[in-house]
Amino acid sequence: MIKDYEKVFSELNDDFDGFTMDACFASQTRIWLNRLKRKWDKIFKQKSTEIADKFVSQVDIGAKRNLDDSLKQLSGGITIKTPDMPEALKDKIIASTAENVSLIKSIPLQFHQRIESVALRSISQGGEGAKTLLEEIRHTGSVTEKRANFIAVDQTRKITTAVNYERMKSAGIRKAVWHHSGGSAEPREWHIKLDGEVFDLDNPPIIDPKTGERGLPGQLPNCKCFWTPVIDFGDET
Repeated sequence: MIKDYEKVFSELNDDFDGFTMDACFASQTRIWLNRLKRKWDKIFKQKSTEIADKFVSQVDIGAKRNLDDSLKQLSGGITIKTPDMPEALKDKIIASTAENVSLIKSIPLQFHQRIESVALRSISQGGEGAKTLLEEIRHTGSVTEKRANFIAVDQTRKITTAVNYERMKSAGIRKAVWHHSGGSAEPREWHIKLDGEVFDLDNPPIIDPKTGERGLPGQLPNCKCFWTPVIDFGDET
């Protein structure tokens, strides 16, 4: 998508070399922007469900494998079976897929809106033709790629947290330990205090003291905290 926008306005830059942002260029800019928007909205709409289904499925498979390995290590080598798809997990998988479809569709929309805004502002203020717009496309493209990467990483953590929660509960696990990642440039002070704390899965701790929201590690945007289950075989006699 970014390369396509660049290609179109590189060609416009050659066609309008020496011109300022006059009415003729403004009209042509709007025409090409609308064409590009329709084209890429359609492509992202067609691909979004396929991409989201594959993404959620891959995260789910990886989360289950890692959880099973973790439980085996924590239990001293005993295999603790977790269900492939507990009933409560089905709704969360459906909700996660729908959320990812929406996020994928938002990528071309936000990209186009930024480019359109810069283009129209440059036209009204008398910019440097397609050259200015081409530079902005490249800059906005970089921002868009970073946003797409953030969405992927953030959704991976959220889905992993959700599926592990349901599988752990289905396996009879009721408690877990909060671990602060320590890898963030701006760590949440509240999450540092939670490090090492044991919490109930049915009554998770407050994760945002400002709002009082309760939740699990990795639930908030850009949260890199994680958790390990507490294995309890009961009192030994």
